[in-house]
Amino acid sequence: IPYPATAAALKESLVLSIVRSDFERFAAVHPGLMPALKARLRHADACARMPAAPPAGAPLPEELYYREYTCPCCGEEIRSPAVRSRFIRVVRTDSDFCQHHAGPNPLFYEIVVCPACGYAFNEESYEPLSPQTRKALRAACAGGQSRQGAGPVRTLDEAVDLFKLAITCQEARGARPSIRGRLYLKLAWLYRFREDAAAEQEALASALRCLTDAFQLEQAGDPKQELHLLYLLGELNRRLGRGDAAVRWFSRVINHPEKRKNPLAVNMAREQWQEIRQQKTRPVS
Repeated sequence: IPYPATAAALKESLVLSIVRSDFERFAAVHPGLMPALKARLRHADACARMPAAPPAGAPLPEELYYREYTCPCCGEEIRSPAVRSRFIRVVRTDSDFCQHHAGPNPLFYEIVVCPACGYAFNEESYEPLSPQTRKALRAACAGGQSRQGAGPVRTLDEAVDLFKLAITCQEARGARPSIRGRLYLKLAWLYRFREDAAAEQEALASALRCLTDAFQLEQAGDPKQELHLLYLLGELNRRLGRGDAAVRWFSRVINHPEKRKNPLAVNMAREQWQEIRQQKTRPVS
C-alpha cells in the first residue's frame, strides 16, 4: 500500500515486503507474476513442514521397505518408504474408492520427495521431464530440500503436507488434469481421515474441476477407465451436493454402449442414483 500502516497477526507469520511504489501497475503489466509468486510461496510453506528424508541406513519397521527412484527433475537417486503388500489390510472402501485400512495406510507413503531439489511426485506422475520443464521446476522447487534426522514412518499430517507439495510440483510442471485430479482426490481422503470436512470439500471440488477437464481434454481409450471416470464425476458431484449434475453423470454410466466392460461402475452408479432419488422423496421431519 502507498502509505504507512500497522497490522497485528494472530499467529507467527512471515511478511513479504516488495519495495515498489508502482507495484499495482507493475503486477498488471506482468500478469503471470502473482500466480507464480503464489505457487512459490505455497511450495515453500509445504517444504518447510514436510518430513525429512531418512538418513542412509535408517532402520525400518517390519511393515515398511524402501523403494528406489531417480528424480526426473535433477537425476538424484531417491529412497522412499512404502508399505509391504502383506501388511496392507483394507477394512472398507467408500463410494469414491477411498480405502480404510487396519494397520499402516499405504496412502501415507505414496508421495516421493527428492532430497536434493524438492521435486515431489507419485507413481502416476513419475514421468520423464523435458529440459525446459526441469529448468522451470528447479526454480519452482528451490528450497524444497528435505531436512535430515526424521524417521521414515509418516503421520497423517505429514501425508497431507506431502500431497500438497506434490500438487504444487505437478501444477508447476503442467501435469495432465487426470494426474492433478487424482492427487486432489487422495488429498480429500486424507482430510476425511483427519475429520476436516471443510478441507475435504475444498479438495473434492478441486478434484472435480481437474477430472472434468480430463474427461473433456484427454483421450479415454479404454472403455473401462472411461466408465470409472464417468462414475467418479457423478460421485464427486453427489458428495458436493450437486444432485442433478450427479444424476446426469450416473446416467451416462448406466446407458454407456460398452457398460459391460465395467459392471462395478454401472452397479455403483445405479446405487448412488437410487440414493439421490430416495433423498429427494424422503419426507422432511
